[in-house]
This record gives sequence, structure tokens and C-alpha cells, in this order.
Amino acid sequence: MTNPYVIWANLKYPERNGRFEIQFVNRIEHNGWLREGYHIRTEVGIGDQDDFTAIKEVTEEGEESILVKGPSLSQGFQAIDSYHRAGKHYCPRLKELDEDLQAGLRKPERYFSYWRIKFPQGVKLDNAVLSDDGIEIAKAKVGVKYQWNGKQREAMFVSWNIATKNSGYRKPAEKEEEDPFA
Repeated sequence: MTNPYVIWANLKYPERNGRFEIQFVNRIEHNGWLREGYHIRTEVGIGDQDDFTAIKEVTEEGEESILVKGPSLSQGFQAIDSYHRAGKHYCPRLKELDEDLQAGLRKPERYFSYWRIKFPQGVKLDNAVLSDDGIEIAKAKVGVKYQWNGKQREAMFVSWNIATKNSGYRKPAEKEEEDPFA
């Protein structure tokens, strides 16, 4: 991993974090506990969701961040024959350059990109309480359907939840109503 993109988490405006949306959540439910933490999500190309991972990193100085790994380009870019159909905008030179790009992306050092998400000073993260792993952050995947320009579209999201250190409390038990006929 070399030279990751650095994203300074803007917690006041979740949508201003590059390709990620990072939100503070004051009640993440997990195993009967309510915890404070962060929800991080990004839209990915359909078919790319399995290639995304995230881990919690701690430097020697104690600075915490989240390192996200994902494909440099969506798998959709691999369909260059479909993209470069002969027609009004066909360009043989561009198709040749795209084929060279795809050949280069087959190299492991180019296939993946990395993003380091840094939180404001003083934010301490605790991944173990949500995923039973102190390093790898559990990932969720969801497909969504939405309307755009009158047409139904599909998109894919991957997301991660990470708790803040020493936050949370046992979820209060819900009271059962008494049966009036008992």
C-alpha cells in the first residue's frame, strides 16, 4: 500500500468527505448494547462490493485512522468493447489507450487504491465491540433502486460501522404488556 488518498472526516457535513459519507451515530445497536460511533458508506460499481475492505490503523504516536481498500476502477470499465461500440463517438485511439489501461490494472500494485480516513483529534475508535475484531471492520453491502430522470436505476453501497472508545450502554429491556384476560 503506497500513498493513500487522505480524507479528513468532516463530521459536520457528512457529504463532504470525498467519495465517502461519514456520519456520527449516537445509537448503533449491537448485541443488546447501544453505542456511539460512525457510519461510513460509499457507492461502488455493481460487482465491486466484494473487493472493498476497511481496517482500523493506529500509528506509533497513537493516531487512529481507517484504511479503506478498493478497486482503482470499477469493473464496469472492463467492459471496453461495450463502451467503444462503433458509432458517432467511436475513436480507435481511445479504445487502444483503454485496452492499455486495463492491461496495467491487472498488475496487483495498480488494481487497488487506498483511502485513509482521519478523524478529528481526540476521537478514539473501538472496532472490537462491533465486529469482535480489533483491526478488520465488518462490512455491509446493500443495493438500492432509485428514480433518476424518470427511469429506475440501481446502485450498490458498501458500509462500515465503528464505535467510539468507552461509549455505550446496555439497551433497556422493553416492557411486555400484561394480558388483561390472564
